[in-house]
Amino acid sequence: MSKALSIFVLALAASAAHAGEKTNDQLCQRYNVLHPKSIRAELEKRGALTAEEWKAVDEERIFVGMSGTAVRCARGKPWIVVTQTEAGPVEVWRYQPQHFWERLTMRDGRVSEYTKSYLEGGT
Repeated sequence: MSKALSIFVLALAASAAHAGEKTNDQLCQRYNVLHPKSIRAELEKRGALTAEEWKAVDEERIFVGMSGTAVRCARGKPWIVVTQTEAGPVEVWRYQPQHFWERLTMRDGRVSEYTKSYLEGGT
């Protein structure tokens, strides 16, 4: 095994060992990058996502009503977060996963609005 691969495997094992110390959001942000089974198992043990949310994460989908934690599992940490307080606390999260922008309005920790805008030249 190469030295770089050994370091990677050790880092992944250490990450799993410290999973109990992390919040659900932190675990989901890590899960989004590599999809390690150990992190998913910890999130399932905690009941962090519903079955419907896990299905959406596996399909890389976002839906209205999805929890912020599930969004982080599906997309990772938002690129841009804007907090608005006109009609109560609202966060606007933005992502650019491929050839489009996603804009999510979050109220009470859940997606209340979701829009997808394709970039020029996208489909």
